[in-house]
Amino acid sequence: MSENNQMMSLEGQLVGMPLAGPESFSQQQLDYLKRALGVDETVLFNNGSTSVSECTLSEAASNFEYLDFVVGFPGESNGLKVERVPGNASVFHFTYGAGQGATDYFIRVYGTISGTAVATSKSKTSYGTYTSSSAETIRNNNSSDLQCIYKVVGIHRIAGGN
Repeated sequence: MSENNQMMSLEGQLVGMPLAGPESFSQQQLDYLKRALGVDETVLFNNGSTSVSECTLSEAASNFEYLDFVVGFPGESNGLKVERVPGNASVFHFTYGAGQGATDYFIRVYGTISGTAVATSKSKTSYGTYTSSSAETIRNNNSSDLQCIYKVVGIHRIAGGN
C-alpha cells in the first residue's frame, strides 16, 4: 500500500501536469507539449482547393523556424507537394512536377517573403508529351504557373513570436 502512495505522489511531481486528459491542460502546457513532440504547427494561410500566386500570412514568417508551403500545378488533382523554407528566408524556390494524361510538367518557381506578404514572381515550365516523337518544350512565366500556393503552415514557433 505504501508503494502505491509513493507512486501516486511521484506521478504528480514528475511532470507537474494534471493526470487527466488534454482538456485540463493549460494553453501554456499544450504549447510546450506541441513543441516537445514536434507538432508545433500554425496554419498561416489556406486557400482550400484554389491556388494563388500571392497571399498574406496571418502573422510574420519570421515568427517560425520554418514555413511549409503546400504547392502544385493549378488544379490540385495534378498532385500537391510540401516545400519547406526557413522562416527567416526572404526568397524561395520551388521545383515540382505535375501532369495528367499525355503531358508531364516540370515547374520551377521563384518568389519572395516579406513579413506577412508572400508572392511568386518568376516561373519556368518544361513540359513534354508521352510520345517518342515529341521534343520537350519550355515556356516562360505562364500566369497559371505562378498560381501554385494552396496553403502555408508555420513550423516551430520561435520564442518571442506571437
